[in-house]
Amino acid sequence: MRNKLFYFMMTGLLSAALLSGCGKSSAESTESATSETGAVSYLDLTGATASSASTASSVVSGSQLTAESVYESADGWRVFYDPSKITVDTTTESGITALRYNDQTKGEYVIKVSYVTEKMPEDALYDKLSDYDDSRVTRSEGFFGKDNYWSFQRIVTADPADSSDQTNKSFAAIEHNGGSILIEADTPSVQSETAGMAASDDMAAVLDSFELLNHEAQTQFANVTGSYKSEDSDETITMNEDHTFTLTGDQTISGTWTSTSLLQSSGESMDYTIEGNQLLLSRNGNYVTFNKEGTSSEDSDNSSDSSYDTSSDYDSSYDYDDDDSYYDDDYYDDYYEDDYYYDDDYYYDEDYY
Repeated sequence: MRNKLFYFMMTGLLSAALLSGCGKSSAESTESATSETGAVSYLDLTGATASSASTASSVVSGSQLTAESVYESADGWRVFYDPSKITVDTTTESGITALRYNDQTKGEYVIKVSYVTEKMPEDALYDKLSDYDDSRVTRSEGFFGKDNYWSFQRIVTADPADSSDQTNKSFAAIEHNGGSILIEADTPSVQSETAGMAASDDMAAVLDSFELLNHEAQTQFANVTGSYKSEDSDETITMNEDHTFTLTGDQTISGTWTSTSLLQSSGESMDYTIEGNQLLLSRNGNYVTFNKEGTSSEDSDNSSDSSYDTSSDYDSSYDYDDDDSYYDDDYYDDYYEDDYYYDDDYYYDEDYY
């Protein structure tokens, strides 16, 4: 279900630019989570493995799952697919595996998967999308795949000024064992509703079965997880590794956290940023400071150490030198108005980054 929405985003059937998880809400980095509506039947591969594929009770588009329905990459990932409708192509660019929809009369539907070594998801996405106009790119993040891996996503719409560009592209990058799995899903920008729905169903089923093998715990948010105590009240925020959070005080608030926001179960959101061992929570235009429990106040002042950087402070997918820079956003203007952050010798030191 989560990746049906992923495919719909590219066809314009949904306006929200995020992935939706089955049983867990997905999250956009700067807005509240959006859930998919309607009942759609999807591939259920819970518990399926390559060795048990021939006897699994799961169904691929109405056909019994067989050993030929499993593709396992040496890069540490696996998907299930219907070989009567989809072909696996490993003869493309070096290191890229493509799963192509066979019926080209519906337009070209293709999923491309590669492994980017020694780069975190947002850096991998920045390298991949550096040639695209920012106005065509939408940023989001949320759960992805069979086991709800946290991922960063980008949606790139077809160029309206280029009649030869008839493809919408969607990307997801997932931290995996010291690098990133990069997934690209392409779909025609113009398609018939019936044909597009059928192709999207089949390709979304592939994405929904996506599984990482020998997957180690993600480390990109190691400095975010933990419990934080307010300097001004008895409130505590607990940021869990599974991207759930709990804020306790006069009342208890829970939900999902992204790299920049706390998304409440009620649908409301609160922006935050991490500075050293402090969590700064935006409330009514002001920032409330929460100190990480088990750390000293001196450690909280060490924000110049690169180990304290998070995507909420620095998003490599944005060009900080452009006039339309990331800090032109009202949210960052409000907080990063101190000249300290604009000091060329500090924040924009090329040798540092």
